[in-house]
Amino acid sequence: MQASQSLRTPRGTIRSQLLRPLLLTFVFGVLATAGISAWINSQRQVQALRERQSEVARVLRVAQFPLTSSVLSQIALLSGEAIIVRNPQERTIEASGLAADVPLPAWNDPIWDGLPDFDADPRYMVIAGQSFWGKRTNLVAQPEVEAIVLATDRSLTAARWDGAWPPLAVGSGILALLLPWLWRLTGRWTQRIEAVESKVSAIAGQLAATSESLLPGDELGRLLQNVSSLGERLSELQAVQMQSERQRLLTLWIAGFSHQFRNGIAGAKLAVQLHRQRCQSAAEPSLDVADRQLSLLETELRGILTLTRREEAPARPVELAEVLKEAVGLTEPTCQHRGVELVRPVECPNVSILGSADGLRAALVNLLLNAVEATGSGGRIRLQCWRSAEAVTIEVSDNGPGPPADLADELLKPFVTSKPEGVGIGLTIAAAIVERHGGRLHWDRTDGWTNFRCQWPKQALLNEKGNGSNPGN
Repeated sequence: MQASQSLRTPRGTIRSQLLRPLLLTFVFGVLATAGISAWINSQRQVQALRERQSEVARVLRVAQFPLTSSVLSQIALLSGEAIIVRNPQERTIEASGLAADVPLPAWNDPIWDGLPDFDADPRYMVIAGQSFWGKRTNLVAQPEVEAIVLATDRSLTAARWDGAWPPLAVGSGILALLLPWLWRLTGRWTQRIEAVESKVSAIAGQLAATSESLLPGDELGRLLQNVSSLGERLSELQAVQMQSERQRLLTLWIAGFSHQFRNGIAGAKLAVQLHRQRCQSAAEPSLDVADRQLSLLETELRGILTLTRREEAPARPVELAEVLKEAVGLTEPTCQHRGVELVRPVECPNVSILGSADGLRAALVNLLLNAVEATGSGGRIRLQCWRSAEAVTIEVSDNGPGPPADLADELLKPFVTSKPEGVGIGLTIAAAIVERHGGRLHWDRTDGWTNFRCQWPKQALLNEKGNGSNPGN
């Protein structure tokens, strides 16, 4: 099941998250650089204009030639400045470089007072509605004559613009070239990341069965979440695979060992029967015990082979009461030999399930023998069987010390045992057989008793016969 795109609630794609700060930083950097460069260049141009204005004033100051109208016109033309010569003694004022329509103030107008000297910063002034920046100097040859150099506000603005436009043009060109490139570049990045995220999301959805929860974040956030989920699922699958491989090897080993061991048991039983025939000692108790023990081992091995070789025999109706009765009959001599009291149920519902009688018998024998070993000499085993509205239950309980706490969660797994000489496969085999027959084996520890319950739900039952029978009789 692929993870649906509709399940995502992105707070913003990588492209938007990456491009916005990148573009803002880049645009701010370019504009800041261009702006600072433009300001510096414009200040340099203004300073150059003012230095030129001061230089014109210096030239006029030390001029040894008469400042006639033609001379002033030439100087104004070459320098680009407006020049005014003011002679208070003669009460005259002459101008060059000004527009013809600009009327000059009178020679004694207060506007001429207080103009800074040529080596100081110019003063802003307005003449006939036009803005100027003016400086003054007194001529060395004629101290009473004053030369005024005016720079128009337009020339100052033009100087600023001449200094500002090259950096601004370069910055704009850089932005015009790089912004589309950044847009395409981030588009390619996000497309590749989205492709990877989509494939990982599909794999994670198939393996981990992604729930219908929202996946927040951008492509990388969803990718990391899917990779994390995928890693967890792969770890689980690896553990399952290792467990399956372990169980497969265990099954093969048990199957081979059980097959060989059953052949040996068959030979031993044949030897006992031949001994009875030859020695005429059919009533010998020791031979009965040996025959029962061999039958017990054979039952367990048949159950194991039924578990490991599913195709060995077809499933048939099995009466639980009859199987339980046979299991009790096989394990009762062992209980008597070990000094363990076996408390049998008064009655057991006679219901049938589909499966293998050998397998179910072996499962119950395993549970009973496990209880015998757990309780030890002088202990008690309580066998109960009941029918409820939902299931049929067979319970094997013992009053032994119970399993260690550290093994409680893994007691039904293979090779888990607290017995020094134990192998740890009896309960595993019993649980597997019960599950194969549609039931479930679970256990608990209550009031000093360890209880193993085999439960078959009503869906697994074929029928229910009579009121029950005593499996011990």
